Amino acid sequence: MNSKRIGILCTGDEIIEGRVLNTNGQTFSMLFMEHGMEPGSQATVSDNEKDIEAGLRWLLQHNDCVITCGGLGPTSDDITRIAVAHVANQKLVLNEANWQAIQSRLTQFNIPVHPSNRQQAFYPEGATLIDNGFGTAAGFYLTIEDKPVFVLPGPPHECMPMLEQFVVPTLEKLHFKQVGHVYFARLIGVSEADIASKIDDLLQGQDVETAFCWQYPYCDIFIKMKDASKKHEIPQLLDGLLAPYIVSKEKKSASVLLRDFMVLNQVPVHFQDDCTGGLLVATLFSPRAMSFINGKHAKVSVHIKGLDKWLKDESSGGETSFTIEIIINGKTILETRNLPYRGDRVRLFVVEYASFCLLKHLRNLRAIDQ
Repeated sequence: MNSKRIGILCTGDEIIEGRVLNTNGQTFSMLFMEHGMEPGSQATVSDNEKDIEAGLRWLLQHNDCVITCGGLGPTSDDITRIAVAHVANQKLVLNEANWQAIQSRLTQFNIPVHPSNRQQAFYPEGATLIDNGFGTAAGFYLTIEDKPVFVLPGPPHECMPMLEQFVVPTLEKLHFKQVGHVYFARLIGVSEADIASKIDDLLQGQDVETAFCWQYPYCDIFIKMKDASKKHEIPQLLDGLLAPYIVSKEKKSASVLLRDFMVLNQVPVHFQDDCTGGLLVATLFSPRAMSFINGKHAKVSVHIKGLDKWLKDESSGGETSFTIEIIINGKTILETRNLPYRGDRVRLFVVEYASFCLLKHLRNLRAIDQ
């Protein structure tokens, strides 16, 4: 059986003109992949009713479902609902309960209720509303040409929760989840080409699809297993191969995981940073973590040094190196790495790799203590 494909339509002059980076298409597709669904075609159009209609019609023709994002706000260029209603051959009707909720939310934050906000409470007749917990623009869901269409606002902090809490569960009920299992891992310290060849050799003959996404300094890998009976066997093989490089099985960075570990386990750490210009501590800082960074009685310390080419402000090219010194309970652990010199970007590698190394040793120590 062929997988059902999910088309994505992103709207906005700011995206077309390059003023805003369209991250929604990427994050939507990655979320679908994680849930064993098949991302389909993607299109980006301006805030023009005819363009939105044309994009929606084309995606409906080539996919089994369409998700739109953008154009649901209170301004004159927010016209997605109009275009969708036209394609659906439905009139827009006021949802009075939603209009009352919009006014209440604005009043709660002491924001004047401008009459233009009322347009956000109009939806194609028969549409199901999708609650927006972080904004006034609710999304909506309807069927066009016997295909589900989900219409979401554009800001990522609004549309992503709606996608995770409503769209994905609805698509699962509609049998869009067709892949047996998806293995995901975020890696550091290995090149995309090197690990790709090793994975291909390991899984030769298996009914899988592999995908790699290089997001410096990480390499994200997705393995789609079409045979659900292999959903335990293949991950065990991959874990054995990738163990030295795995940061997480979710889309979290090593620095975020380290900060969470320090706070959750109340582990103060002293950092001496002689090579990133303070980027390590700045990345780890948060209100909850501040009392665990550079405390007076820290029993764990990290000293990073090197990156001579960056410190000398040299042009990109060649290699540079850095050293991580970790002291835990009086025991010193040293690691020196060479890496391609990519100018200022190498600081990001050092921050994430140092966090990865420290987190690994802290987890090992915790496991021993338990």
